[in-house]
Amino acid sequence: MHYRIELSKDAEDDLNRLQKPVAQRIRDKLLFLETVTNPRKYLDKIEGKYNGRVYRYRIGNYRAYLTFKDEVMVIVVVQIGHRKNIYKT
Repeated sequence: MHYRIELSKDAEDDLNRLQKPVAQRIRDKLLFLETVTNPRKYLDKIEGKYNGRVYRYRIGNYRAYLTFKDEVMVIVVVQIGHRKNIYKT
């Protein structure tokens, strides 16, 4: 069984602020995670204030912050941003 992707309101707003080709590339890469059986192998855990509960996904110069709801097989995209800005939040 595969996970499915859900975008938070903030992540949807982040995508809408980007140029359409960039936003589409990010969407395509996020949808790729729905096709694999172990999406965590493509992600890096974020330590520190998130205590390892949030993962980072590299998409070119952009990063997506993700969390997992394992009980319902959902990956929630929390935030999307350019790598020079996303680490400042």
